[in-house]
Amino acid sequence: MAQMLVEGIVTDDVWVAILSHLCDFRLRHPEATDVQLKAINRGLSSSALYLEADSEASLLAYFQEMVGIVGKGSQRLAEKLSVVNANLNGANLNGHKALSAEAAYQSAYEITDLDVPGLMIPDDPLALGIQEGTLQHTPFWNSEKAFLILTGTRQVYFEAASSDLLTLRPPHNSISNLDLINGHFVLENSRR
Repeated sequence: MAQMLVEGIVTDDVWVAILSHLCDFRLRHPEATDVQLKAINRGLSSSALYLEADSEASLLAYFQEMVGIVGKGSQRLAEKLSVVNANLNGANLNGHKALSAEAAYQSAYEITDLDVPGLMIPDDPLALGIQEGTLQHTPFWNSEKAFLILTGTRQVYFEAASSDLLTLRPPHNSISNLDLINGHFVLENSRR
């Protein structure tokens, strides 16, 4: 399962652009068609997109493509993805090796400056009329964001946040049983 947590309200036009991007990703990556939308939770202080896939590899591939459309937080997401890919070093992605933000920062692999691409325009397979620059001109582009991938055993496989000071909680009635405190996801049963 994967989660993208966004600070504040996300408007319908932004969700449309993100879902169009997901549809386009699935069309272009037949090996990752297991990535599916699980839920969208909309709240006033935070909103969230939940995804499911059979393998973490598919979710990582989707997050790598998502870097271009998320705006704030894209640099941090790209850096964390590069560390995960370096740490895997050909290992089986379904080995469920948990990699926290702390582990990513303490990794022996050096992170170089990355050229984060600008907005990646989907081919709009649903003919929704998404225009170039759709997301850059919305509050979504500049809002704080956090990303998470859990394994099938609900261990944190990957996490990234746009700010270490980020303190957000999932939207009310969220089914994730996750909390984000100071930029780090905490499982419900490990809270004190």
